[in-house]
Amino acid sequence: MCTAKSAAITAKSNPVPPAYVAVYGQLDICNTGYVMARANGANSPYTYQWLKSGLVMQGGTSRNITLTTSGVYSVMVSNSQNCSKTSIPFTVYSSCREGGVQPLNNVGLTIYPNPGNGTFMVEMNLGSNANCPANIEVLNMFGQVITSASSTINDGVLSERIELNDKAASSSYLVRVMIGDNVYTSRMIYQKQE
Repeated sequence: MCTAKSAAITAKSNPVPPAYVAVYGQLDICNTGYVMARANGANSPYTYQWLKSGLVMQGGTSRNITLTTSGVYSVMVSNSQNCSKTSIPFTVYSSCREGGVQPLNNVGLTIYPNPGNGTFMVEMNLGSNANCPANIEVLNMFGQVITSASSTINDGVLSERIELNDKAASSSYLVRVMIGDNVYTSRMIYQKQE
């Protein structure tokens, strides 16, 4: 049996950059018409490529981006060693009525106390004698529903108590009231008691 010894080989592993996104504000473009997002790190030594539904976005190569259409977005971050990583995707959506260009926003919608420590009153006066069901949702900055309630409009007035539990983080939340095809929104600030 013959044996031979070869020279040692050194393998080098280049670091993979981190890839995550911070979204400023809410993911619903109905009220503002846009969502602002920022990729991690500084511009150097990283380069960026924004993706929509996994496809390259023309001109989407800066750290910051303003998104004006609904879709599933992510960013690919590359370093100087040509290693890259893609962030977890996030969804931008619009709660506006289909075919409507103007959102029905803050028409008689009041939330108090605001800021509050967990118990909020959601009140709305439609200015009519309507009697109909209403759905209320509280969404976090990622567009996830953290609590919801079914209520009733009586003689054009909605009055519903909403409670956030201790699992909710101190933050700003979007309150969305849906009455038939109409959507009304407002913000509330939850300050958890320590």
